[in-house]
Amino acid sequence: MEVLATLILRFKKTILVGMLLGTAICLVLMQMVTINESLSAYLPEDSPSTRALSVMGESFEGDLPNLNLMVEDLSIPEALALKETLLAIDGVSAVMWLDDVLDIHSPLELADPATVESWYKDGAALFMVTVDGDRAETIVPAVRAAAGEGAALSGDAVNSEQVKNITSTEMGKIMAFAVPLVFIVLLLTTNSWLEPFLFGVVIGVAILFNE
Repeated sequence: MEVLATLILRFKKTILVGMLLGTAICLVLMQMVTINESLSAYLPEDSPSTRALSVMGESFEGDLPNLNLMVEDLSIPEALALKETLLAIDGVSAVMWLDDVLDIHSPLELADPATVESWYKDGAALFMVTVDGDRAETIVPAVRAAAGEGAALSGDAVNSEQVKNITSTEMGKIMAFAVPLVFIVLLLTTNSWLEPFLFGVVIGVAILFNE
């Protein structure tokens, strides 16, 4: 320990310059770090859900639907109009509904009831939407606004949007309450008023280095 302390004191300027350069580099690189909020990406490879997603990806062309939208009190023409509205949203690549599995211009009473009720039942329409998961925090609110009040949304894209919103909100609350509290405790328990600020700088630099 004495040897290490001696080396640190001897090369303190070099160490300080190196830390400052490292901090500056980390500030730039942290802007390039992306976070995967897709909960399915963290499932074990041998889990049933992961295997099912793999089989679906191999069986169907294009991306898999990652958002389910149910809107009540819709007629067939209104549901078709809403489908076109959803397709016009930037980031929505596909929308599946009843018209993709049967001819809706024929009487629905003649179609298979189970198939019809999977997409349209008692005036409620269920859409399967494929959106860009990397932009879920902006696309999901746009889908929600297009569907109107009372619409129900679920799926991986909705989970990603909620995770991002909750994370940013909770982190703001933690920073607003925890950081001042820690500094107050350190001011009361340390021998110098400068120590809490040095502690904060050290912790901040460590966080930047780990981003």
